Amino acid sequence: MAAQNLYKQSYVDNLRKRVEHKLSLDEYKEDVCPFKIEEVKKIIGIDKQDGLLAKMMVDPQDDFKNAIYIYEAFEKLTPLQASDERLWVYLAHTELYKYMRARCQVESIVLRKKSDGTYPERDEAESDYILDRWFGPFNRQAISSLWWGVFLTVDDERDNRYELTEYLFSHYDFRTRRFTSSLFARNREGMIGLLDSMRKLDTYNESFEARSNFAIMYFNYLGGTRQLSALNRNFFEEEMHRIDDEVKKYKTRDDIKANKDHLFDNL
Repeated sequence: MAAQNLYKQSYVDNLRKRVEHKLSLDEYKEDVCPFKIEEVKKIIGIDKQDGLLAKMMVDPQDDFKNAIYIYEAFEKLTPLQASDERLWVYLAHTELYKYMRARCQVESIVLRKKSDGTYPERDEAESDYILDRWFGPFNRQAISSLWWGVFLTVDDERDNRYELTEYLFSHYDFRTRRFTSSLFARNREGMIGLLDSMRKLDTYNESFEARSNFAIMYFNYLGGTRQLSALNRNFFEEEMHRIDDEVKKYKTRDDIKANKDHLFDNL
């Protein structure tokens, strides 16, 4: 098989700059891929995956299944290689462009009020959206975030290695906003311990947003004094059970906000 391509950094920078200056927004609305396969390098040891697009186009909205397709296609990637934006930007703009058009339609985004109460200009919102989904950091870019969502939760000690992956993908906001901005972003043992506890404890069957947010905030707080990356899943599971009674006190984000200066006083 042929080696997998990725873009040269200079080409990624050029593509990004054109979006930032709103010079190429319409290119991301075309049904036929407008981007050329040029300015590329090869990833030694990683094969180009024929047939991947066809699998993902069966249901572009099914993030869980498509995440598994992406992960299994590129399971040989090291975390360092998977942190390289050049691969994911290349895939989004070339081999998986049709999937990106189906999953992340630029023309369908809804304009939302800014903090000052005004609405952004249409081209400003489109530029921000493209930068986030086509170029964003490893935990935000549309294809990269699928791979990392599986990598951080796959567990070969289980009969179903994707059991926790499915649980993570069933909570969209948690997957795309909470854990990705926390110390769990690259901590597989921490993610497994956290998610397995959430899945087993009745606490998270209701008020999930507030309670999962509390748990993430707690471990971020704990990470200020402990090297959590060196601890195994058992530590996180024990902590999740230890703090459970405190977590149950919170049902909304406003509950957390109202007590933000004393959240962990009892822990």
